[in-house]
Amino acid sequence: MKRWSLPVALAVCIFLKFILFDVIWSSDTTFQSFSQPESYLIKGAIALLLAFPTVFFRSRWYAGIVCFLLDILLVANLMYWRTYYTAIPWNSYFLAGNLADFMGSVYASVRWCDGLFFAMTLGLLFYTSRYGDLLSSRSETRCRAVWFAAGFLICVVATMGLTFARGGFQRSYEKRNTCATPTFTVFGTLCYEFVKESMSITPEIHSEIERWLSAASRSYPVSGVEHRRHCVVILAESFEGWMLERNVEGKEVTPYLNRWLKDSCTLYAPRVQTQVRGGRSIDAQLLVNTGLLPIANGAYSIRFPNHRYPSLAKALKQACGEKGRMIGMTSDKRIVWNQQGVAMAFGFDRLYDEKSFTKEERMGVRKGWAIIRFCNSVPRK
Repeated sequence: MKRWSLPVALAVCIFLKFILFDVIWSSDTTFQSFSQPESYLIKGAIALLLAFPTVFFRSRWYAGIVCFLLDILLVANLMYWRTYYTAIPWNSYFLAGNLADFMGSVYASVRWCDGLFFAMTLGLLFYTSRYGDLLSSRSETRCRAVWFAAGFLICVVATMGLTFARGGFQRSYEKRNTCATPTFTVFGTLCYEFVKESMSITPEIHSEIERWLSAASRSYPVSGVEHRRHCVVILAESFEGWMLERNVEGKEVTPYLNRWLKDSCTLYAPRVQTQVRGGRSIDAQLLVNTGLLPIANGAYSIRFPNHRYPSLAKALKQACGEKGRMIGMTSDKRIVWNQQGVAMAFGFDRLYDEKSFTKEERMGVRKGWAIIRFCNSVPRK
């Protein structure tokens, strides 16, 4: 076996990891990415780039670390995909602390096929165990470096040519929908998010927005609703509307919600197209409290926590005068999705988080705490 088997084996291993990622991802949607030439070219370029350092120093430590980190990245995105049908947004990598209270969902997203990535890494280390520290002459090293660099440049140039022939990177990415990440890899998805965030609102885009708002500005008065002094908005995360008004073995699934639906003061809209993006459940607060749509990339609560939002809470406070008091409650920690910051931006006077509740009973499969009643610090009136 030739001495340069470590660089080649590492490049092949990385390339096959991307192919395995595509197979698992596409098994739930479409295998269209496998018919795209740039899909293989991009994977080849990344594999050659990551394996290039081993041409100069034969370190299995480097190969193992690179493969292990790549395994974590690919498996994490597959787990995210199984729930939200999208790759992990760039900003969400910095919000990993949000998972602390949802580890049950994380474990449920793991599949046996995810272990194949780590098995490939172990196989690479075993295969190259006898060649990790072998050195070659300077001429041989230069020759191999030229081959790797030439292969990388060919892949990059060919990818750029195909991409620009199809209208550019952004347009080519958006046309592929769910198969965009398998085609351009996870790194391509991150590049797309960077391109979108760096775009500025041009006068043409601004005028188009103004025309749309002008055409869509209508008044929808609500009539026949009894006037009351209190307004309670309840957001139930991951709640499925089909459970309402249904019976199982003669018993109502949601008896209290069914009772509220029949109340004359309840506004019920059963047919709603979800607008929450990228698995960001905090988008629901934005939609309900402000009527605004979520931003394209990242979480608004992290990127724009101090924005001046028009909100239901501010409108109610203005209508009620000085006596109006807006209270927000969440069963999570206030730092999850920066809920404390956006609650204040929405005009709430105070946000009560999980520390404001008394936990008296464990329930559920994982014996999580059920919130039974408020602490004494919460005002009763």
